[in-house]
Order: sequence, then structure tokens, then C-alpha cells
Amino acid sequence: MKKNGGIRFLRWLILFAKRFLKDDMPASSAQLTYYLTLALFPFLVFLINLLSYTKLSTWSLTEDLLTVLPAGTMQIITSVIRETIEAKSTTLLSFSALFALFSTSRAMNALNRALNKAYRVQGTRPIWKNAMLSFLFTMGLIVLIVATLSLMVFGQLIGEHLFTLLGASVYFLHIWNLMRYFLPVAIMVLIFSLFYRFMPNTEVRFSNVWRGAVFSTIGWIVASLLFSYYVNRFGSYTRVYGSLGGIIVFLVWLYLSSFILLVGGEINAVLLYGDSKIK
Repeated sequence: MKKNGGIRFLRWLILFAKRFLKDDMPASSAQLTYYLTLALFPFLVFLINLLSYTKLSTWSLTEDLLTVLPAGTMQIITSVIRETIEAKSTTLLSFSALFALFSTSRAMNALNRALNKAYRVQGTRPIWKNAMLSFLFTMGLIVLIVATLSLMVFGQLIGEHLFTLLGASVYFLHIWNLMRYFLPVAIMVLIFSLFYRFMPNTEVRFSNVWRGAVFSTIGWIVASLLFSYYVNRFGSYTRVYGSLGGIIVFLVWLYLSSFILLVGGEINAVLLYGDSKIK
């Protein structure tokens, strides 16, 4: 049985590799990276500008999230945060929001085309429907980021408030402290599942997409941590590229993220159709 299972898995890997290369997913990952790059910094400017009008500490909200990123990437983003705080402006807030929404919508369109290619379907949806889906998934990404920030930064305070409100036992706080790191992961799985469920122009059930969503979530977390460790310990981007080293690191990390997201979609397509749509 184990031998047969190993042979089936090997055949599946070969089929997956054929489809992945035929669909030219590395090129699609590069396209998705381009639009995400255009979207990320306007969105970051918008978020920091918005927070600057509150009593919340901008640095406290971002420092925990930045720890998963490579050092060069952290330097770029912290530089953007610093300049945004100094240039607090309602005009900047409005323009950054509009540009971030437009660029993220383009990224969602690129993801839609890549997943359609994986499922061997044509993009025949009306323009208005594509625009609506892009907008909804853009909002989903914003919810993911905000929820992650909130749980990582305010998780302890939220847990203590619930502890007092519910009159729970002291074990509640211990469980909550574990849950506040698990919940962002669960939200990521949910958002990725929604991507894979509704983005392709074909009928797909949630039961057909959860494995790709779990792979993408775990893959992104592990790849980000390993890449960050490599760059911080062994990387020589600064010596090779000079002042551009941080930008190169950021683009490589974003490409890895896009790559993993598309691999998850291809996994779902192969598991659903097998070799029936290899051509």
C-alpha cells in the first residue's frame, strides 16, 4: 500500500510539474508581483496616514508585523512609514487610497487570469463582475492585514477585556494568547480559499480549494521566515547591489509570495481535474 501510495504521489508530482510549466506560472508570478508592488506602498501610505489621525502608535502597530520580513525590506518600509508620518496630509490620504485600490484591483485581475489558465477556462465574465470581484477581494486583503495587525498588537488587551467581561478562569488568557496567533493564520486560509473559490471563471466548491489554501498559507509563512533568516544571516545583497539591496530583497520576497499563491491554485486545479485538462 505504501509503495502504491508513493507511486501515485510521484505521478501526481509529475503531472503537477507538467501543468505548472505549461501554464508558465513563473511569468504569471512576475506579473502579479509587479501589480502588488504598485499597490503595496500606496496602501501602506494610506494606512499609516489614517492611523496618524488616531491616538494609536503607528510604530507599535507595524513593528510586530515587520519582524517576519527580511532586514532590507524592513528598512524600506520603515523609511516609508517615517516619511508618511512627517507628511501627514488629507490629500495624500485620498490619493494613496485611490491608487492603492486601483493597483490592487489590477493585481486581482492578474490573479484571475492565472487561475483561469490553471483551470483551462476563458475569462468570459462581464467587466462589471470582474471589477466587483476585484474590489471585494481587495477589501478582503485589507481585512486580513488589519485583523493581523489588531490581533498581534492589541491581542493581549482584547484578551484581558474579554477575561474581565466574561468572568472567565485564568486559563482563558493562556488559551487566548495562543489563539491570537492562530486566528490570523485561520483568516489567511479563509481569504485564500475565497480567492481560489471565486476567482476562476468556473464552478469550484470549497471542498476543492481548501488544500491549496492551506498550502499557500503555510508555504508563505515558512518561506517568509526562511527567506528572512537567510537574508539576515547569510545574504550579501547590500555588498552586491549597494543601496538597491533592500529593494532587490523586497522584490524577491514579493515574488516568492506570488509564486506560492499561484502554486496553491495550480494544486487545486490538478487535484480537481487530474490529467483530463492537461492540454
